[in-house]
Amino acid sequence: MRYIICGTLALVAAPLAFAQDEIDYQYVDLAYVDNELGNIDYDGIGLRGSMPLNQDIYVAAELAVTSGDVPLVGDIDRSDLALGIGYHFPIYRNTDFVAQVDYLNIDLDELGDDDGVRLQAGVRSKVAPELELRGALQYVDVTDSDVGINLGAQYHFGSQWAAFVELNEGDEMSGYMIGARYGF
Repeated sequence: MRYIICGTLALVAAPLAFAQDEIDYQYVDLAYVDNELGNIDYDGIGLRGSMPLNQDIYVAAELAVTSGDVPLVGDIDRSDLALGIGYHFPIYRNTDFVAQVDYLNIDLDELGDDDGVRLQAGVRSKVAPELELRGALQYVDVTDSDVGINLGAQYHFGSQWAAFVELNEGDEMSGYMIGARYGF
């Protein structure tokens, strides 16, 4: 419930932003990843990035390599790969509406792999020159479908480096990422 309240506040506050910097769609992230699927907790490392194709369209890629202890099976390595394309347009000063569709592949060691899709739509806003907030609704359909919310914040140290935290909360899946971003 607290994620929904925080997400609602972020989406309501986003149009009130008066920062002077633009939102960046050209970056690479390195992060610690912790995901929970059902009662299994996976943690590890993630790498993702985004590159604009033109003023409004960008491509994105994400790879997370994690491991978790599955009851009656033992330690399982998991890799999540996402390849996607997104579209953004300004809705207010330093605030963008963002929509993205991703192809997903989740590989669970010897248990096999599944393919699916993730759809996201939300808002990114530079609420201060150093601070960016984001909130999005997402639909994930791999083995089962799941609807959730994605919330994030970035604090920028100069023009290229930022630290970020991101939370995902859904019916079946939840998790967080903490990491560093390099914008170029």
